[in-house]
Amino acid sequence: MKYRLIILIIISLILLIKFTLASDKIIQINLLMEVTDKGIRTIEEIDLEGNKLEIKYPEFKDFKVSLTNLVVRDKNSLSILEPGLASNYKFKIEVLSKTNSLLKSFEIAPSFFMSNGILLESIDQEIVLEYSNDIKYLKVYYNNEEKLSIDLEKELCNKDNICVGYENYLSCPTDCDISAKDNLCNEYALGCDLDCYHDRDCLLERTYIPKEKDYQSICYVIITLIIMVIALFLINRFKKK
Repeated sequence: MKYRLIILIIISLILLIKFTLASDKIIQINLLMEVTDKGIRTIEEIDLEGNKLEIKYPEFKDFKVSLTNLVVRDKNSLSILEPGLASNYKFKIEVLSKTNSLLKSFEIAPSFFMSNGILLESIDQEIVLEYSNDIKYLKVYYNNEEKLSIDLEKELCNKDNICVGYENYLSCPTDCDISAKDNLCNEYALGCDLDCYHDRDCLLERTYIPKEKDYQSICYVIITLIIMVIALFLINRFKKK
C-alpha cells in the first residue's frame, strides 16, 4: 500500500512538471491584400436646398492576397492589437485539417481607409489562430473565389533538419535548435540566442550552443533526479514508521 502511494505521488509529480513546462502556442499570420481591379461608384444625394448631387467614390472590385509573415509564438508573448475599422470588403478564412475537414471558418473585413481619410490600395492584415497539430491548410476567399492557399504544416515544419523559412523552435524543434536564428527569442536557451537583445551569452567568445536534444536531455536528467530524491525520502520515511 505504501509503495502504491509512492508510485502515485511520482506519477502526479511527472504530470505536474509536464503541465508546468507546457506552453500554449498561437500561429500569427500576416497577409498582404492588394487591389487588382477598381472602379468608380456614383451615389446620388440631396443637399439642404433640395438639389440633387452626384458623389463619386472609388470602389474596389477585386484583390490578390499573399503571405508576408508566418510565425508560431508563445501565447503570452502576443501583443493585443486594437481592432481596426471594418469595411464592405469581406474575406472568408478557412482552416482545414490534414484530412481536409473544416476546423474553423470566419470572415474579416479590413478597412483600406486610414484615419486621415487616405484610401490605400494595399494593406497588411494580421490573423491569429490557436496552434494545433491538426491544422494543415489556410485558405482565403473573396467573392467565393480562392485567393490564397497556404500549407501551414509544410511552411512551419518540413522536417528536413534545416532551420529555414518560417520555421522556429516552437513550430519545428526537429529542424531548429533552441538557440537558432529563427526570429524567436528563447530567453531560457543554454547559450547565445541571436534573436534576443542584450543576450550576455552572445558576448562570450566560443559560446557553446546546445542542440535541442541536449536541452531536452538536461531537463530529463534534472526531473529524474528530483523524482529520485523525493522517492528516496518517502521510502526512508515509511521505513522508519
